Amino acid sequence: MPRTGKSPDGVKYRSLCERCNKLLLGTWYDPTLIKLAEHTRTLLESSLDLPPTVQVRSHPQRLVRSVLGHLAAQGVDRYEKGSITVPLRDYLLDPAVSMPAGLRVHYWVYPHPGRVLLRDGVICNFGENKPSMLWLMKAYPLAFAVVWDRNFNFDVTFVPRDFDRYSDLGVDDEVDLPMDLRSVPSAVWPEAPTENTALLMGKEAIFASALPPRSRLIRVPSAK
Repeated sequence: MPRTGKSPDGVKYRSLCERCNKLLLGTWYDPTLIKLAEHTRTLLESSLDLPPTVQVRSHPQRLVRSVLGHLAAQGVDRYEKGSITVPLRDYLLDPAVSMPAGLRVHYWVYPHPGRVLLRDGVICNFGENKPSMLWLMKAYPLAFAVVWDRNFNFDVTFVPRDFDRYSDLGVDDEVDLPMDLRSVPSAVWPEAPTENTALLMGKEAIFASALPPRSRLIRVPSAK
């Protein structure tokens, strides 16, 4: 039986340690995610006629670590040593470690209200040989999907960009990330089932959604 005790200043749960929360994410990696989100927001809300795809300067390895760090922090007492969690832990804690083999992180603009967080779901594409574990983080203006199989393909209705080409870069390396402003899936993609896909969640999965009853699409800049 777990220990219990009084908590005079509120209910407390085991979460990230101070080093990971304040230094690793808050100081080293989150500023990159915040900067990219602010830049993307400016593009989406601009009154200018922008091209369908623009280049946004960023540090991909810092960005990926920020996303994975927030997704890994979901849940209480969820750390278990294994073939997936140990390489992920090493990658997050050591800036010299390359992205785990087989891990693919996708990204796309998310011009919708609401937020979605998913950990430890399994997505199936009925045209594929096997499903893949899926982690998901979506909040205006960006969305990220993590799969543990680089051979896994989403529904052909939308093919998001990924960080594969940047997997061997260092944390201080900068690149021009292509950002597609007009190729945008629905607010409930990829978690909503389609004719070709389905999302499975067992008792260990975590899913949190804050989508409004009727999602409205925020204006997307028109192409030149």
